Amino acid sequence: MAQQTGTAFKVYLSGGLIGYLTTNDFTASTNMIDVTNKESGGDKEQIPGLRQYSGSAEGFVEYIGRNILLQSQVFSNAAWSKTSVTVTNENITAPDGSNTASTLAYDTESDSMQQAVVTSIANNDVYIASIWLKAASAGTITLLLRSDDESQGQSLACNVTTTWQRFTLPYTFSGAEAGIEIVLVRNPGDTLTSVIAWGAQLEQGSANNTLPTTYQPTPRVNYADMFAAIEAGTAYTALMSSKETGKTAHTGTAYLSNLSLTAANEEAITFQTDIQFTGAIS
Repeated sequence: MAQQTGTAFKVYLSGGLIGYLTTNDFTASTNMIDVTNKESGGDKEQIPGLRQYSGSAEGFVEYIGRNILLQSQVFSNAAWSKTSVTVTNENITAPDGSNTASTLAYDTESDSMQQAVVTSIANNDVYIASIWLKAASAGTITLLLRSDDESQGQSLACNVTTTWQRFTLPYTFSGAEAGIEIVLVRNPGDTLTSVIAWGAQLEQGSANNTLPTTYQPTPRVNYADMFAAIEAGTAYTALMSSKETGKTAHTGTAYLSNLSLTAANEEAITFQTDIQFTGAIS
């Protein structure tokens, strides 16, 4: 029997991952109706009634994520603007084992895909772009990190192979900017017409730290988001899944029915939330 660990089984609310989970669970139950009668012969008889589904999640409180990209791996999302780039497949096995990587097809030279983020950048601020890439055959494609007005930035020629690699591009800004963007472009001379991509990340570094941190998928749902959902009675499309083919997954409309925060002295702040599904699930 092949056992599945719980590490990859996570909770997504309307596409956003609940960050820094330590445990989560799912419960399916049926309310039994007592139909015991005078002809039951002394034995209790029951029939199934309404079905009910619920879950819970616990983890560390995350106030601000490291990855400032709005959408880090669904490249068909409108957060990624595209010039003659087509996302042809979004069900490829990624470095983390989930089926969330995508094939990007580039028709001609100078075709590009980019995501811009509005953020205040000061002189000497360091930012780090990173992305996982591989291809059907070896070749090159270019990663750019630049200001959104394209007045400054840097490029990296990525030597992509048939195995996953994480490409990293740090840049120190020489003046104030109002925005930043990460670009994956087929520059003149680049040999790849398609590439498989996953896990884009854009984060702030420092003069002493120009290496990327562990990949953090976005969008993310943090404590503030969950608190707002409790107040507003927000209905989520909830997904509990490892996003691996053939593995357990549950999805349906759900509400957060409870949210608690624990802040013990000299310990990390944690949260716990209860998730109540409404109607049928799949």
